[in-house]
Amino acid sequence: MKICNKCHIAKSYAKFSVNNDAKDHYHYFCKECTRSYTRDYYQKNKDKIIKSNREWQQRNFKYMQEYQKIYREKHKEYFTQYQKIYRKKSNNRIRYKSILK
Repeated sequence: MKICNKCHIAKSYAKFSVNNDAKDHYHYFCKECTRSYTRDYYQKNKDKIIKSNREWQQRNFKYMQEYQKIYREKHKEYFTQYQKIYRKKSNNRIRYKSILK
């Protein structure tokens, strides 16, 4: 059992994320408190976070292109299956919309 430093409730170690820098190798806050803190932080700093993410994407555009290309090549079977399913669903939607007109 470990006590969360935020909510001060004793919880099992399964309720804490792993942190190799901590003495007992678990985070100081439980997963629930960490989740609520992260959600609140994002809501308060949403514009700043979005701006920062966009800037990173612009700076690393070539890297992301190369990474996505390699990822798609490694998982080619998954993407072909996904595309087949998507096309089948899309065609049904398109046909249904044309019938309604």
